[in-house]
Amino acid sequence: MHLDDIEKVIHMASSQNLHTTAKHFNITPGALSKTLKKVEANLATELFNRVGKTLVLNDKGKEFVKHSSDLIHNYQQLTSRFKSDNHKFNAVIAGPAILLKSGLKSYLPPLATCPVRYVLIMCLKVKP
Repeated sequence: MHLDDIEKVIHMASSQNLHTTAKHFNITPGALSKTLKKVEANLATELFNRVGKTLVLNDKGKEFVKHSSDLIHNYQQLTSRFKSDNHKFNAVIAGPAILLKSGLKSYLPPLATCPVRYVLIMCLKVKP
């Protein structure tokens, strides 16, 4: 799941309309629908109740939008801070399986005690 996918879900939640969000992001409604299905599959839950052409967040969707809005806000603050300091910044959102494959296992708490399913990994490089 990418940050832009999360931003699309957040926009869909506010617009309650697939076509409005697709137009905002300059993509086709079909591509946006695939993005939503991918996000929902990744989370193993539906985020919206579909009522005709209206998308209404369900309880899981409300929880996702609340936490992901905080994530987007924190990401924007962080990138803004480092851009103003002339640093290069890269970030990846990864689930536990990716972290384990990448050799970061020793930096993770036992997965059973980890309250979140996704972690924001930040890699910072200072420009010379």
